Amino acid sequence: SFATLIEQFKDSSNEELQIEVAKAMANQGFTYDQQGKPDDALNSYATLIEQFKDSLNEEIQIRVAKAMNNQVVFYGSQKDFTAALNLHSQLLERFKDANNAEIKAQVKTALANIAELALFFETPEQVLSRVTEVEKSIVDQQILAVMQFIRFLLDDKTIEEVFTALTAIPPEMKLTWSFGEIKDYLTDNFEGIKQQQIQAVVQYFEQHKDIEQLRDKLGVPG
Repeated sequence: SFATLIEQFKDSSNEELQIEVAKAMANQGFTYDQQGKPDDALNSYATLIEQFKDSLNEEIQIRVAKAMNNQVVFYGSQKDFTAALNLHSQLLERFKDANNAEIKAQVKTALANIAELALFFETPEQVLSRVTEVEKSIVDQQILAVMQFIRFLLDDKTIEEVFTALTAIPPEMKLTWSFGEIKDYLTDNFEGIKQQQIQAVVQYFEQHKDIEQLRDKLGVPG
């Protein structure tokens, strides 16, 4: 259905139809991703970006920003840091002066994503520099907690400080961070108590059930 809509209206000059085509392309990419077809998802996002990169419509530009962010995540999952970093730079350059709140959110998420992916490819000092950049520009408590977690991985913060950051996340906020791109890194590079603490934090993000239960698993005093 998405493909039919896109094919029929992709060349329309009507702005409302253009918005619907952009939405369909974004939804098509998301659906391919859910089906485990990352290459098809990437093609959908690339087509969306190419077709609407010069659009001045904010609603369309939101989809373009999200598509670029999804590409960053895709290349990160493929361990292609060069491509991910290149797309990340393009996203920041394109939307650095955006005033739209949703586009700003995508830019901030991209900064956090690239800081996480940098664990694979950069020195601890470079990663911490990226983390600091994120912390200076973001007030989202979930992302700030993720940055504290990355600092913990690099022995720059204690598990108690990570737990404090997690308790600052509003209870009503849905946790969306999955650590999917770095799960191999988390499994392969740590052991013992630290490995147990890492897995407890990851599971908390996945389940978001009981902060006091997490306290017990982390061994943080009450």
